[in-house]
Amino acid sequence: MYRSSNPAVKFNLDNDNFVVDFGPLFEISGSDIEIYRGDYAVKPEFTEQKLPTKNKLLTDDVSVMAIEIQRVSNTSGGRTVYIGGLING
Repeated sequence: MYRSSNPAVKFNLDNDNFVVDFGPLFEISGSDIEIYRGDYAVKPEFTEQKLPTKNKLLTDDVSVMAIEIQRVSNTSGGRTVYIGGLING
């Protein structure tokens, strides 16, 4: 794995050649990278959540579950939408 100290990528056309400059790259061995050991499935909440993944190697995709919504008929002949699930009461 390679990490760039300056992740900005620059593109140039030079005499019909396509030149890409990634800046300086540094090789990082797998033993130098901490593996993320937290949850990969996230249930959404109405407050901010943060997964501590910065500078860690993820071994799978992170899945964010859908927020539950319920659509029901109301007494005015329309539809009411409950975000986060149906409220009883």
